[in-house]
Amino acid sequence: MWNEVVATGAGDLRFGDYGAVHPIAGPGFRSKHVAVKYSCPAGWVYSRDRLTEDEHSGADSSPAHTLRRTCRRLVTSQHFAGPRFSWGDREVAAAADGRGNGLGRRSKPVTIATSHHLAYLAARYR
Repeated sequence: MWNEVVATGAGDLRFGDYGAVHPIAGPGFRSKHVAVKYSCPAGWVYSRDRLTEDEHSGADSSPAHTLRRTCRRLVTSQHFAGPRFSWGDREVAAAADGRGNGLGRRSKPVTIATSHHLAYLAARYR
């Protein structure tokens, strides 16, 4: 919709931020999923995987293993901007390749998505 409105001549209209999400869940709430919201020219890619305790192996916690799986899917999609696009994109690429740190923290997907989104907005309005 946003692209259509701009195409009709609303040149001063700016793509809105989807809002900041606090990286730490509220008391008593623990999601059973890992999700990364990724902005791209056609809209959003929302990559979400359910935590599964029995699938992970090695030193990774279940959230870290699940984030790696989520990042692998994002990196192989047509929407991935590449590891040089932002800090968040470097983190996505590293996680997908089996590298990276802090991947088990619940705040990591939020920081990755926010970094990418801010770089996306900055590139769009240069």
